[in-house]
Amino acid sequence: MQTGEQILPSSKRCSLCGTLPLLMLLVSVDGGCRADEEGRSSNPPPLPPMIRSAFLCEDGRDLEVTFYTIDPVRVVIVAGRRTIELPQALSASGARYSDGVTTFWNKGDQALFEWANGATHCRVRH
Repeated sequence: MQTGEQILPSSKRCSLCGTLPLLMLLVSVDGGCRADEEGRSSNPPPLPPMIRSAFLCEDGRDLEVTFYTIDPVRVVIVAGRRTIELPQALSASGARYSDGVTTFWNKGDQALFEWANGATHCRVRH
C-alpha cells in the first residue's frame, strides 16, 4: 500500500464514488467551512486522496478503478494489461471521466465504460 492510500470496503466504495463530484463541489464552493449556530465547526471528514474499487462489466471485463480526489482529479482504470488514465469531465449526474475517446461514467455502484468502438455497463464487485 502506498503512502496516503486508503482501501475502503466495497460498501463504502460504491457510496463514495457516486457522490464524489458533489462533495468536491461543495467543499470548493464554500471552502469546506461550516459552523453550527454556536460557532462549532461541523466540517465533514476529508475524502481520502484515492479510492479504489473493482467493477465487473456485462461483457465480462474486470476493471480495477482508482479515483483520485485531489488535483488533478482523475480516474485510473486497469483493464487486463491496459491502464487508462482519464481526467474528470463535466457531468450533470454522477462522476464522469473522459479524454474525448474513452469515457468512464460512474453513479452509485454502476458505471458505463465507453471507448472508440464499443461500450459496456459495469457494477461494483461486492
